[in-house]
Amino acid sequence: MALIDAQSLEDFFNGLLSDALDATGVELCDGSRAYLLQLVGDCSRVEELHRGARPDDPGTPTLVSLYERAQFGAPSERFDAWRQLGDVALIVAGLFGAYLQRRQSLVGLDYYVRMGAGAYGSAATYHRSGFGPIFEELAAQFRNLVDVLTRVGEATTLPVAHGLERLYDRWAANPSQIDLHERLIRNGAIPILGRGGMA
Repeated sequence: MALIDAQSLEDFFNGLLSDALDATGVELCDGSRAYLLQLVGDCSRVEELHRGARPDDPGTPTLVSLYERAQFGAPSERFDAWRQLGDVALIVAGLFGAYLQRRQSLVGLDYYVRMGAGAYGSAATYHRSGFGPIFEELAAQFRNLVDVLTRVGEATTLPVAHGLERLYDRWAANPSQIDLHERLIRNGAIPILGRGGMA
């Protein structure tokens, strides 16, 4: 079995990210795009995704525990805590959003979007090393970036839900995404927002 080096992995994700940004029409400054590429590459390593978890929580840290650390931690640690909260919320919502849509889930996708956008907005206030504008853009584009990462996940072996109902849920959460609207039509559905659901 051949091992993939870091450069090959970055090239792989760069192509997927470019395709997803083009398909969704999301435009990012170079710094935000580079940050997103680094984030996706970093989260391909389990230890990075689980960084910051409490000792009694062996998986990805919960947003509540990350929020607590960001809100009440030492002032010198708050920038990194807000940034990590935004990162975890974006990765989970984008690559594993199908699991958040299940009825058994305690929180939904909107919770992750609100927490993540708010966290990036808080990180932007620290203006550490000139990252302020990048985090402001990530906060403003958070919901769109969830769609971008879902697209990236669809192009990999991740267990992303591809069904028509999930596609409609994604469009209903972000109806400005023309790409999702067109995909629904290609699949024989007429996307209409309302209590009646999909036509």
